[in-house]
Amino acid sequence: MQRKQAPTSPADFCLFGSSPEHRLSHFERLTMLGGQELRRAIERLAPRFAQLPSQTSFGLDPTHLLHIADRYSDPLLQSTFFPTPSSPAHVERHTVHGLPDGLVEDLTFRGDYPSLANRTLPDPLLHESNRTVHARWWRHHYDYRATVVALHGWTMGDQRISALTLLPGVLYRNGFDVVVVELPLHGRRSTQQESAYALPPAFDLSLTNDAIAQAVTDIRQLRLWLLSLGCHRIGCLGLSLGGYVNALLASLDRWDFAVPLVPAVNLAEIVLTSTRHNLKNRRMAGQVRAILERAFAIHSPLNRQLALDKRHVMLVAGLGDRVVPAKQPRALWEHWGRPEVRWHRGGHAVPFSKTRVFEEVMEFIGALWS
Repeated sequence: MQRKQAPTSPADFCLFGSSPEHRLSHFERLTMLGGQELRRAIERLAPRFAQLPSQTSFGLDPTHLLHIADRYSDPLLQSTFFPTPSSPAHVERHTVHGLPDGLVEDLTFRGDYPSLANRTLPDPLLHESNRTVHARWWRHHYDYRATVVALHGWTMGDQRISALTLLPGVLYRNGFDVVVVELPLHGRRSTQQESAYALPPAFDLSLTNDAIAQAVTDIRQLRLWLLSLGCHRIGCLGLSLGGYVNALLASLDRWDFAVPLVPAVNLAEIVLTSTRHNLKNRRMAGQVRAILERAFAIHSPLNRQLALDKRHVMLVAGLGDRVVPAKQPRALWEHWGRPEVRWHRGGHAVPFSKTRVFEEVMEFIGALWS
């Protein structure tokens, strides 16, 4: 199959010879080269994501939260919350770096979510930097096994960090094309107006909910674009918050495979656990939790059915995860009819800190068409 343009110059094959502005980061190159240096870099990064940092108080007002929850419980809004894109994204492509049998491209396009939703959105989502969707495509010129749309976790949107957590070079070396997407308000989509700990999921319910809907719409547009190019076997792999979005996508479209890694499914629990809040007693804490769960129900994967064959799904989870407790991926596993699941000793960094996890993922995807 010929759906990709072959290189026009031997220089395109050079791993290190490109100019600085068209060069992969050090961490991205490490995922191509592998070895001890890559393992050491991952070991240094892993503790950062092993537990949730304490956030500052958001000044909870149950009455205000209840008002927002009522809005997101409206049946009309629920029916239009994930608008189906009518056409593929209009993507601009810029070559980042040549590879021996392919290249890396930066993809950008204008997200359509606000116009499709036709309603008022929180200001950060309307910021010009957030409206521009960014992704990095590691692609082979000719033969490839499948295309993996990879979604990072909370605060991991920088492509350098995503390289160490989603290992695009490792996937590429094993024959997969990889599209590393930057989720709303992360990476190059940051507005510089919000602190890292105000990123969704947070107590700003409107921002959290609409950012998730925006992410889903952006990725569905990107998938249509990949299909329009003739890409085949397109699946999604998501880590943590990206696993949550992955689970939602798997309930909306028939992807060829879905691999949520340490996926969150109960954002209310995560928000309450990670925030130093000013709840006065256990009764108020329970009240706020119920309101949060009601507000987030509009996009909970546990409220939707799997749209693809469960034999094309694999979950990965850590038994000692303190960020997304094991009961959350277990709930998704049960809800989806018990698809393939791999439990590992360890915490939230298990997917990228243990080499065998990605080996299992690649073996699982590859076996689907063997």
